[in-house]
Amino acid sequence: MNSNPITETMKCYSTNEEDFSHNDISEAIESLKEENDITPGKIIELWEGEGRKMPASYYVGDITDAMQDAACDDCGEYATDWDFSKEQQASLNAAVAKTVDQWATENNMHPHFYRVENVTALKVRITDDDGGYEILPEASA
Repeated sequence: MNSNPITETMKCYSTNEEDFSHNDISEAIESLKEENDITPGKIIELWEGEGRKMPASYYVGDITDAMQDAACDDCGEYATDWDFSKEQQASLNAAVAKTVDQWATENNMHPHFYRVENVTALKVRITDDDGGYEILPEASA
């Protein structure tokens, strides 16, 4: 709904291609080391993605659709011709987005989670026992 929904982007990493819970590649490597026998020279696979935190308004649907559905549920076929122009929809949706984001800011309710996009697999060679690593080029992977 929000025309400019992205509030923050950051790199994030996963050890299983599903849970992108690490904000630093070193954290992801350490997490793997805790669960597996990883020694220098071993090649591991990690996934890097772009985390995008969205504002609260991003998760509000088209308000005019919700209004039309509620009107039809309440009044049946008599409400089916209650239509909004594209300009009216855009105007109302923008006003709702602004209000929701203002409320979320005042109440510290913007989402703290993020969606992950642009995921790529990384092959990483562990170089020492002290957290050293080397990201291998794709041709070597």
